[in-house]
Amino acid sequence: TCQKCVRTGDIDNVGKTARHLTFFEMLGNFSFGDYFKHEAIAWSWEFLTKVLGMPEDRLYPSIYGEDEEAFEIWTKEIGVPAERITRFYRDPETGECDNFWEHGAGPCGPCSEIYFDRGEKYGCGKPDCKVGCDCDRFMEVWGWQGPLRGAGEQEHRHRHGPGTSGGGYAGCGFRVRH
Repeated sequence: TCQKCVRTGDIDNVGKTARHLTFFEMLGNFSFGDYFKHEAIAWSWEFLTKVLGMPEDRLYPSIYGEDEEAFEIWTKEIGVPAERITRFYRDPETGECDNFWEHGAGPCGPCSEIYFDRGEKYGCGKPDCKVGCDCDRFMEVWGWQGPLRGAGEQEHRHRHGPGTSGGGYAGCGFRVRH
């Protein structure tokens, strides 16, 4: 599919960085039970490195901080060194998290993204510059969102109410920025 996306959640950041635009397209696919995390992560890596020829040493995955399954897939199945994987955790004050996709009562779950390192010349110059930094060095090029299963879905329903769901699909896509 090709989804035309308009940024609204952080509209105040549009134009301040190369990462925040008003419009982008997400080219992707969705599964309603045919595949899940293992396949989505493996196919994304294969597409970026084998089909597009992006150098592996410039790609940095990120995961939801508590998603050990994704961490194991990235390190043991794909072979990405653990130090190149960024874990994003929930903010203890706001409850927000960069790698946990949720929109109220709809599908939700942990995310995994892949960032491309554009190089030091696009960075902020800080010694701790890495994925998640507010500079333009690391650009998200792939995102995968999956549903919660088991205890995670129960936690979501507890926090958001009994009529909500963790979903039942997996979606992934390549970001095309305009």
